[in-house]
Amino acid sequence: MLEKLRGRWAGRARLWFEPDALASDDVAEGVIEPVGMGRWVRHEYTTQISGATHAGSTLIGFIEPPGIWEQAWADSFHTSGSGIMLSRGPWSGEPMISVLGSYPAGEGEPDWGWRTTYEPASDALTVSHFNITPSGDEALAVQFDYERV
Repeated sequence: MLEKLRGRWAGRARLWFEPDALASDDVAEGVIEPVGMGRWVRHEYTTQISGATHAGSTLIGFIEPPGIWEQAWADSFHTSGSGIMLSRGPWSGEPMISVLGSYPAGEGEPDWGWRTTYEPASDALTVSHFNITPSGDEALAVQFDYERV
């Protein structure tokens, strides 16, 4: 599965702060390469959000057994105040990665969830991030629609 993610990617990054209210639609470039002798991959990317350049990095690996995906993610827009987000999720057997993390909503408030998916196709890759309220409502927050370059 990690092998399918490898390569140079270019496309669009879209951002939503509220469901059904697109806040930004800009170019994105990414590179996904193996690290640790191929045991993990690192996704380095840059994008524009409202005219400002932002960058991020994700480390993705698979623990077998028990068949769990792990991800460590940070970027200059979403996680700048909260450090590195750690996420995990079981492998469903489907040709995609889905992991779940969380972030603090504020003092005395329950954490919010953040689900990330990687869905590769032959020469395309969709990376989606979903915001999850404490009550369980989920909405698309960020989506990279990449094509292999």
